[in-house]
Amino acid sequence: MIGLGLKLALAAGLALGIGIAGARIVNLIVDGRVSKATEAINQDQRDAADAISEARARVRACHLGGGLWDRSTGQCVRPVPGAGQ
Repeated sequence: MIGLGLKLALAAGLALGIGIAGARIVNLIVDGRVSKATEAINQDQRDAADAISEARARVRACHLGGGLWDRSTGQCVRPVPGAGQ
């Protein structure tokens, strides 16, 4: 016959094993969600960096073409030719 103490120890061990397995499953699920969220944030950051590079290129092209960049409108303003030009 198995004593009461041994039965309680086996039940506690079984409960602990189930708890650990459940926690591992939850961690795998959470890690997957975190990974997806992290990838979405990283993609947003890459998109923002690309937009910044494109904007810098437009401003640089404006200046190289002899224009002035108007920050209030976000457009290149070509200088008006002076008298005699």
